[in-house]
Amino acid sequence: MNLRYGTTDVAMPMPKWGYECKISLPLIIEKLSSGNGYAIWDNGANGANYDIRTLKCEWFLSLTDTNTLIDLFRNSAKGRAGNITIKLGVSASGFFPFGPDKGDAGDFVTRLISIDPKPSIGHPADYFNVECEFVHVGSYPVYVIPDANIDGSLQIGTINQLRYPQPMHDQKISYGVHTVITHNASAYANDSTSTADEYEAIMNMGQTQANAARLIYHLCKTVRASTVDIIPPANSYLFGRENASTATYTCQWPQNEISITNPQFGQFDFSLNFYRVSQA
Repeated sequence: MNLRYGTTDVAMPMPKWGYECKISLPLIIEKLSSGNGYAIWDNGANGANYDIRTLKCEWFLSLTDTNTLIDLFRNSAKGRAGNITIKLGVSASGFFPFGPDKGDAGDFVTRLISIDPKPSIGHPADYFNVECEFVHVGSYPVYVIPDANIDGSLQIGTINQLRYPQPMHDQKISYGVHTVITHNASAYANDSTSTADEYEAIMNMGQTQANAARLIYHLCKTVRASTVDIIPPANSYLFGRENASTATYTCQWPQNEISITNPQFGQFDFSLNFYRVSQA
């Protein structure tokens, strides 16, 4: 890969695995005082065009490459307060700097917003870990979302054949009854009935690149502030035992930030939160 300032290219190795892409969506999310779900407003006039994507990555570099990268950030004639283009070439690189749905080839125009050189590792001598954070500021290269991998039977929205979270999902259940104990040890209950019971699920997704690209694209392009149907495999109990082992769950997606890590080639990990509205 190359980092370009102006018309000058600086050759760099690929960052270490485990880099993180963070997607910040302009969604305003408020818990309803009635206790039944969320009010979600999409503040992006053109939807996904107003999303912010950042890349946090770390390099293991020689002294020469470390000095080159630091100079790129500090030198006002280079990348200091100016654009830097991450150039990945025309062929697939396996490095997806701004998410699995934005591709691993082409040019990504960015600003280098922070750099954190770590202390020398000592052995071998004159090698350093350097962490950098970039924000994307240009147009994305053309990228065609790949076809599905058959990894499982989970479906979120129109995206099927997804692997179910391993280990299993987390859940947050709140029943609409509240009991107060008085000073004379009497118990008084305020029961809003079962219609006020609330169910949320946290799904720690580990997906292949193709399925991660399909799902992230669908969430950011189509779902956003809308509801989405989820169909988990049998015996999942996504929203607790009282809501069946599986069903078609209509859900809200009360989440305005997705952190996506790429721990190894072709795998992407991220967490998704869903609130159960109804089921069929």
